[in-house]
Amino acid sequence: MTTEAPPVEIPLLSGKGREEENDVIAYLFRELALRRWIEDIVGEDLEEKAGGPGEGGLAKALKDGVRLCKVMLFLVPKSIPKIFENDSEFNVKKNIDFFIQALEELENFPSHLIFTVGDLYDQDNFLKVMYVLASRFR
Repeated sequence: MTTEAPPVEIPLLSGKGREEENDVIAYLFRELALRRWIEDIVGEDLEEKAGGPGEGGLAKALKDGVRLCKVMLFLVPKSIPKIFENDSEFNVKKNIDFFIQALEELENFPSHLIFTVGDLYDQDNFLKVMYVLASRFR
């Protein structure tokens, strides 16, 4: 005996609620596009590390700095001196710092766009991290 799940009804929002819903959808699409772009560059499926959209997703996958460093090395060879693969707090923050230092050394990269270690590690401002990746490297 099989049972079918009832259809899911999603109420349409209007006004400000609709705008917020559109913002969330746009964010999830941007996150997915960046995630796929990074997967193509680093040759890894981020699913295991990231979880699905809305589960910490891309922030979770990038938090250790390893994939950020791999992206930078792909785009600017020899720009990262070393990638630390273990997850100790010191090494994770060092990886993120290596990426930030490489950004600072890029010609014509606006300094006001550069995020801090805390923006990624503590997820203080992950949107800024996404903005840097989306606007400057795609």
